[in-house]
Amino acid sequence: MEQINEIADALSRLGVELYPGYYNFVHYYPALDTLPELECLGKITSIIENEEREICLYIHVPFCSTACKFCYYPKRVGANRSQVKKYLQYVEKESQILSRCLKKNKIHSVYVGGGSPSYMTAEEISCLLHMIKTYFSISNVKEFTFEVEPRTFNEEKLSILLKSGIDRISMGIQSLDDSILSHYRRGHCAEEAVAKSWLLRNSDVRTFNIDFMYGLAGQAIQDIIYSLNFIEELSPPSVTFYQTWFASLGKKCVGNWSKKALPLENIIVMKEKIHSSMKQIGYLLNNQCWYIKTQNEACLHFKFRWDDNPYVGIGQAAYSYVNGIAYQNMKNHFEYFQLIDKQKLPIKTGKLLSNEEQATRATILGLKTNEGVCISEIEEKYGVRLMPSIERFLEQLCGLGIFFRENGILRFTDNGVFWGDCVLARLMDEIIYGHEGREK
Repeated sequence: MEQINEIADALSRLGVELYPGYYNFVHYYPALDTLPELECLGKITSIIENEEREICLYIHVPFCSTACKFCYYPKRVGANRSQVKKYLQYVEKESQILSRCLKKNKIHSVYVGGGSPSYMTAEEISCLLHMIKTYFSISNVKEFTFEVEPRTFNEEKLSILLKSGIDRISMGIQSLDDSILSHYRRGHCAEEAVAKSWLLRNSDVRTFNIDFMYGLAGQAIQDIIYSLNFIEELSPPSVTFYQTWFASLGKKCVGNWSKKALPLENIIVMKEKIHSSMKQIGYLLNNQCWYIKTQNEACLHFKFRWDDNPYVGIGQAAYSYVNGIAYQNMKNHFEYFQLIDKQKLPIKTGKLLSNEEQATRATILGLKTNEGVCISEIEEKYGVRLMPSIERFLEQLCGLGIFFRENGILRFTDNGVFWGDCVLARLMDEIIYGHEGREK
């Protein structure tokens, strides 16, 4: 722990923000709230049509039974069956439009997320999955993921998922402490989470993942230890441990939320306990928060996206990246419906990234993979120079044992992954602003 604290102090001096109230989970670039409104949707359609590479699909199902306090994803709480039916009808209409644009593409993987897709009834789930198969050629996809939560997941829905070709299920547990689950308005209790985890464990699904969180207000190290003991007993193929993330709630909310965050030293203790224990019970660290039993259990969908490949999002607030354009669908469901009724893609914001922005995106997201990145290849691909602005910063991080370079490849060390997203957030600033980024 003494060495970890020393590294934390050194990173803070380099401008790496470790304060838990401002933790930033880096999983896309540029930030969605920085995208301007798009004026010409026609250009997007033509650009998608000209994309002939392999792509992955994401389908957003925004429905939830409760509004969890830590959740930043666009969602609709307590929707009735007619509202779900209407939404699925419009997802189908959007899929019809997109299927014409994507007829040249091979689909790499499909991910159905939310929200809580298991909020849908078995019949609604079957309808959605049938629709996906109708409009997109997915018979040869490398992975088909469906998210569930313990309260609304059951044997009937599991059967539908397996019969429909779902081969990976991800379930959000977050904690096995009922007081924490209640405080954060999770819809399930620990007993349900355990039971549904064993339902997955004893099923024929190819692989599954369970999500936990740490750094939650009121969370004690005993909760983490209990979760780790359960993981050792269950032996799931894949486990994610996410640090509580407040930055997405907006500047007005961060102050209030950050006051409830655990002290940094508590979070570091939890993080170190997770890191060492998961390794001890036989898990490999696949990226900053993902632990897997074997490389075959890695989430192919996110790996594909982080490897600088295109993806298309379907549904309210879904976001996409195609041919250098990052864009997001309408967040408001009424506006989403209105544009689709006009036979238009329901896009609200987006921009064509400059070569520098595309290179930054490829570098930052590529560093989330175990393979790391070759910055010189990225510079050559996009015709830009990134190294002059980050060389000194990278040397300092390598000196701290965060990164190492070998044969031109830059990647996190085993210890460096411990600080992953915090370092990537600062590296992003270094690329964008240069050394002035530390003062931003």
